[in-house]
Amino acid sequence: MKKVFDNKTEILAIVNIAWNIIYGIFNLVMMSRSDSYWYLAIGIFFLVLGLMRLMGYVAEKKKFSNVNKYVGIVMLLLAVALNGINIITIKESINPGKNMILVIAQAAFTFTVFVLAIINVIHANNKKDIYMLVNRNIAFASAISSMLSLERSMLGTFGVPADAFNTQIETYTGGAAFILLIILGIGMLKADKWKKNDRTINS
Repeated sequence: MKKVFDNKTEILAIVNIAWNIIYGIFNLVMMSRSDSYWYLAIGIFFLVLGLMRLMGYVAEKKKFSNVNKYVGIVMLLLAVALNGINIITIKESINPGKNMILVIAQAAFTFTVFVLAIINVIHANNKKDIYMLVNRNIAFASAISSMLSLERSMLGTFGVPADAFNTQIETYTGGAAFILLIILGIGMLKADKWKKNDRTINS
């Protein structure tokens, strides 16, 4: 039974890694076609999340217990970078152009990301170790940023550039995303409780 559970956990980790990297590459391709550095920022963001997931996967295999600190620091840096690019694009009234296909693709990705995030939460609560906490928080970060990206694409497709309502929505949601990512990063740096549970289980 334990072997089956471990296999499911490993498959989930691989799916999460691949999904983040694929979506990161997708955004970089969209950037090359639209010359929007919003896509560039989101593409890099998801590629880094994918690398963070990979780091967590390798850390679990090697039993490296300090992975939460490195992931926490990187997440804080990502939060600052994403907030910075969000502020710049709002000030310069830069949104992705009208693209219904892109909105549909991002909506499908966002739905999948939220499903994966829920699965990660269930696994983290069941297994209660530092590696599942890393996966859970990265899943939350992925869900938060994918929602932000979907919103920007929808406003670019259905909204009016520099519209006051659009600006307010982007400011509030961008600020909320920044705060949530900061909370996740700080949570990773303070993950001592999960480490203690991990040591108890392994002893």
